[in-house]
Amino acid sequence: LKLTPFPSSSTLRASIWTPPATRASPSYMGKEIRLSMTIDVGDIAVKTKQCLKFLEAGNKVKVSIRMKGRENARAYQGVKVMQEFFEGLEGKAVQDKKPSTEGRMIIMMLSPVKS
Repeated sequence: LKLTPFPSSSTLRASIWTPPATRASPSYMGKEIRLSMTIDVGDIAVKTKQCLKFLEAGNKVKVSIRMKGRENARAYQGVKVMQEFFEGLEGKAVQDKKPSTEGRMIIMMLSPVKS
């Protein structure tokens, strides 16, 4: 057994950990728009316009509402706001996932209409 003060370069290279070459990419690559349950008509128009820009660029869009306090008791109002938002897109989007309540969030997934 020969002891040397420094390890050879070949053994040093073999002992360094290397991460995997590829990692699983997330299945959802897109944009998110957040609404509130008490959003006004003018604010919905602004958010709709922004959503249309995302859809025209070919992105998927996740629309979400976070319920706070007493809003949890009236989740149906949040779903109604999302339906109004979707109607404002004038058929330029397809609902991948209809508005559904998941804990304190109401989530809807949209994707652009294929031409």
